[in-house]
Amino acid sequence: MAVKLLWRFRQAELSDEMAVTSMYKEAIALLRERGIDQWQERGPDRESFLRDQREGESFLLEVHEGDNPTWLAAGTMYLSSKDEPSYREIEGSWASPLPYLVIHRVALAEKFRGLGLGACFYAYAGQVAAGGGFGQIRIDTHQDNLAMQKLLAANGFTKRGIIWLDPEDHSPAQMRYAYDVSLATLAEAQEKWPLKNNQDKGTDNHDH
Repeated sequence: MAVKLLWRFRQAELSDEMAVTSMYKEAIALLRERGIDQWQERGPDRESFLRDQREGESFLLEVHEGDNPTWLAAGTMYLSSKDEPSYREIEGSWASPLPYLVIHRVALAEKFRGLGLGACFYAYAGQVAAGGGFGQIRIDTHQDNLAMQKLLAANGFTKRGIIWLDPEDHSPAQMRYAYDVSLATLAEAQEKWPLKNNQDKGTDNHDH
């Protein structure tokens, strides 16, 4: 890339509602185009954003190129240290009972796809986990979402089994593949991602 692409994360503000909900809509449309039945009935929406933002768990990925001082909204994710109820029961086993961070609702704005920014979500989550004393990161994805599964594997995540979004409902619609990664494995896997090192160090915000 001729122009260095810098990135940063910050906690989302209420004024980011339009940007984040637009990313949700674009992600839902992309999944539908790919024939993936994820987020099609109960996808993230305005209410999801408002709840996550109120709890300080909605994060915005921003990027800029070269000397351009304007930061552009490029992605969003939910990042939390709360216990995830749907992870208490797993058909399989987690690698460790260590405290974990959980990632949900990852979405990239359409115009920023294909730039390698996916690894930045996990790089940032790793920084937050290390700073907060968390030993691992957990995430889940739809069984048909092969692109996400490939990205997770490339960042050191290992599939640990199956969880259900609704612990009371073990139907196929509620089934998800569960993944986790230790911080050491994440760091090792991310060495090959050039954008991983392009963070603007002075502007990240990860209060938890």
